Amino acid sequence: MRKYYTWLRAEEVRDIERRKAREIEYRAWNRKHGHLYGRAKGKYTNLHDYGYIERLINKPIHTHRNYCVWKILVPYCINIKELSKLQTFDTVKTWPVL
Repeated sequence: MRKYYTWLRAEEVRDIERRKAREIEYRAWNRKHGHLYGRAKGKYTNLHDYGYIERLINKPIHTHRNYCVWKILVPYCINIKELSKLQTFDTVKTWPVL
């Protein structure tokens, strides 16, 4: 039982060391690239192409429609396009159904 306990403690120490190494790598990457993906003056920086969402709005789909509304369309309309809740509702409501 003592050998198992020693092995288990050694694994915990190795796991902590792995986490620290990953954190150091992440911090180095974030220093180099983080400004591209962060916020600027309280708003998201628009470095991504959101054309796929505009194409999705114009394309009728049936499968996974609720997921697209919940995870893609509503956050896009409110956060990126800065529409009101009523305008967002109208946009989602007029989204064509297959």
